[in-house]
Amino acid sequence: MKISMRLSKLVAPVLVLASALFGLTVTASAPASADTGDRQVTIHYYRADGEYANWNIWSWGGSGLDNPTEFNGEDDFGAKLTFLVTDQTATQLGFIIRTNDWAKEPGNANGVPGDCTGCDRNIDLATYGSTDVWLISGDPVVYTHNPFRTVTIHYNRPDGEYANWNIWSWNGGAAGSIPLDNPTNFNGEDDFGVKMSFVVTDPATTAMGFIIRTNDWAKEPGNADGVPGDCTGCDRSIEFNATGNTDVWLLSGDPVVYTQNPFRKVTLHYHRDDAAYSNWNVWSWGGSGLDNPTNFNGEDDFGVYLSFYVKDLTATSIGYLIRTNDWAKEPGNADGVPGDCNGCDRAITLPEHGDTEIWVTSGDATQYTSDPRGRTVVIHYWRPAGDYSIWNLWLWNGGGAGEIGFDLPAEFNGTDANGGVTYTFLVTDPAVSAIGFIVRTNSWAKEPGNQDGVPGDCTGCDRNIVLTSEARQDVWVKQGMWTVLYENPWGTGPTSQTAVVRLSGITASGETSLPAKTTLGSQIRWVSYTPNVCAIKGGHLLHTYRPGACRIVGNADAVGSVRAVSFTRTVTIK
Repeated sequence: MKISMRLSKLVAPVLVLASALFGLTVTASAPASADTGDRQVTIHYYRADGEYANWNIWSWGGSGLDNPTEFNGEDDFGAKLTFLVTDQTATQLGFIIRTNDWAKEPGNANGVPGDCTGCDRNIDLATYGSTDVWLISGDPVVYTHNPFRTVTIHYNRPDGEYANWNIWSWNGGAAGSIPLDNPTNFNGEDDFGVKMSFVVTDPATTAMGFIIRTNDWAKEPGNADGVPGDCTGCDRSIEFNATGNTDVWLLSGDPVVYTQNPFRKVTLHYHRDDAAYSNWNVWSWGGSGLDNPTNFNGEDDFGVYLSFYVKDLTATSIGYLIRTNDWAKEPGNADGVPGDCNGCDRAITLPEHGDTEIWVTSGDATQYTSDPRGRTVVIHYWRPAGDYSIWNLWLWNGGGAGEIGFDLPAEFNGTDANGGVTYTFLVTDPAVSAIGFIVRTNSWAKEPGNQDGVPGDCTGCDRNIVLTSEARQDVWVKQGMWTVLYENPWGTGPTSQTAVVRLSGITASGETSLPAKTTLGSQIRWVSYTPNVCAIKGGHLLHTYRPGACRIVGNADAVGSVRAVSFTRTVTIK
């Protein structure tokens, strides 16, 4: 429904924090301490055989559950049990995955029912909000992130001829497996070209090797000397993210494995007060790849727009005109002479990666890099499990005398580089000084968590964004955290950390060293454990193999003959 709201709710406690950051006067006061409220726990359980009927959970330590408790839901991972912990003093819950005849996970010792090393497991509870853990049948690890990771290989051919091309793959790491047959066909399409997506279910799998090829063994980026099967640089590899998804992009004839889409999307928005757009189009040059002229290909509440991808990887800018077929131009022909126009030739500077948006208003020579009608606000929301499908936003005018309208509920309308979702909207009334919002589901489950199991009852769920005068303002919200963050908690670029480097396959608990001798120039596979739990760009904690350590894998060239000692290396975390 379309709704306009004036300030009708109490300002959330986070507004006080925002006041301190921005020096704005507010009327709310923060509580002495954050109320944890009831905390939601979800245990996700996967069985390769899909047979969940006989399995249940036995728990202790303040869970409030009956024993045994059956799983009460399903998701893409498998079966799940979701419940509320009402004991506010509980910091940890104990549990067993078992059957009624006391078969246990990860497996009974010596085939004796009830005898199982490592079956008694624990969940460390978040102070407030939700706690999720993932379990794989036969695996003793309690994962604090979904250990299943989706890998997508995007492939583009300028000729558009994909029918004969497929993928040959192998496990590129020291352990684990790749769940693909050889060959594997591409299984989807996108704006880039074709793609092949699959799920890595083995947490030990860290990398894959692969070839893009045809059944008669033509290969990418090109066979050497025209000999089928002979190709330098055709054997390529992908290092998997420890959590979340991994995407790579490949261009026919190009040996590079891109970790970001090398094509850059440009969107040119155009507004006319008379809404007479039928005769207007775009003339471009400088690597845009567009035909001349090109018609606008979409409409929005600003007017019309042209969206396209710049496929020239060397292009740093593109030039363009907004014009009619009889060469009337924007912002206006000089002296009424068609084709004579100062300031009509304009340019768009391209970023190295990512998207660019430009706004142009008829008769206005300025090229705007944000919507000129008002301030753009972007709410970034991150859930470790990546389960966003049922979550949305409820918003209202949170301060000032202005009016603002929203379609409620507001669905997230984008994604970001941190692996989360975003909601981008426009504040057109300069009198609006704050936006109130709730992260919620249609059944009124809320962030950071409902109280007493009552839908809609949640302390700290009403939050505020204190607006600045900036043309664009981004804020970040994490699952279970009531604080609104005004700076990207993952930063805007890669992070470098110094870490101890060890060969792959050496466990975290054992003594770690290089082999007796590593020769100069050889490739070594290394595993590093950083000294602190990592806030990684991308929004995900890497797999924690021990308290306070994050696992990062990679390859390195030996820079000298190294004997049986550990050594350090600066690790760039992307």
